[in-house]
Amino acid sequence: PESEVARPMTLRASTRAATIQRQPIVPPAPSTRQRSARRPRFPWLAPLGVAAWLIPAMAAGGISAPTTQDSASAHQLVVLAYHEIAEPQDALNPELAVSPAQFRAQLAWMQADGYHFVSAEQVRLARRQGRPLPSKPLLLTFDDGFSNVYSAAFPILRHFHAPALLGLVGRWLETPPGPMVYGDQTIQRSRLLSWWQIRELERSGLVEAGSHSFDLHHGIPGNPQGDSQPALTTRAYTAGQGYESEAAYAERLRRDLSRNSDLLLLRLGHRPRAMIWPYGRFNATAERQAAALGMTVGFGLDDGANDDSVPAGGLRRV
Repeated sequence: PESEVARPMTLRASTRAATIQRQPIVPPAPSTRQRSARRPRFPWLAPLGVAAWLIPAMAAGGISAPTTQDSASAHQLVVLAYHEIAEPQDALNPELAVSPAQFRAQLAWMQADGYHFVSAEQVRLARRQGRPLPSKPLLLTFDDGFSNVYSAAFPILRHFHAPALLGLVGRWLETPPGPMVYGDQTIQRSRLLSWWQIRELERSGLVEAGSHSFDLHHGIPGNPQGDSQPALTTRAYTAGQGYESEAAYAERLRRDLSRNSDLLLLRLGHRPRAMIWPYGRFNATAERQAAALGMTVGFGLDDGANDDSVPAGGLRRV
């Protein structure tokens, strides 16, 4: 698990790689919901790569008897956030990668423990129409659109009949073959999914393409000191002009999310209906803009399961 640390922000393209520098007091920016650091209850599970809190509560000498809380948790939605499915030596960010063998073992464990894989569409219908989800519902998500989602994760998803949601960044996908800027790194465009691969994933009926913004997965100057802050949740600061207005900020978000929606419509034949927030950061303004474009469910990186008290625009992910 990783946590926020007090050092200058290094904006990688992965949602879990952002670090924030402690800032002096500045004029208010849009309030941002931030994920909290995770502290595993069962460190010995780390080699499996399985979220420890998914394991039933254990008492000394054995498993505790079922409680009312355990019963209630059976109806809470669990959403898992993945990036690369690759061996560490082959991954762009090894600390965020899960090997194919680990991924297969995780899905097998979840299935054996009674979790039911659900789709983003089932989650939408549950939220909008009250349609019930199966007991112990679990949704898989993949951020950034790495090509190994197709080559390594997809065969495993098909084996388990497990639906998944992709978070796609339009600017990255529209980059021609060759070197490209990805966060603070330069990578080959081939590291990411091609449009052909995305269409194949969607044709399977298991995978849905969602939005991860068109070009908001990076940092922008967020104060007079020039500190870089997430573009989606920061009112940009320009020397000599100050902070952008709330109206200008909202319009910048609208244009970006609308552009990605238009792009997915052009390339895939449909608009995105789910938003995966870059760096897991979002606020009320961003939620309103996404919902206005038909993205009625959104996913951040606050830890924990989701009951009906968690807003649909900011569902938690592990």
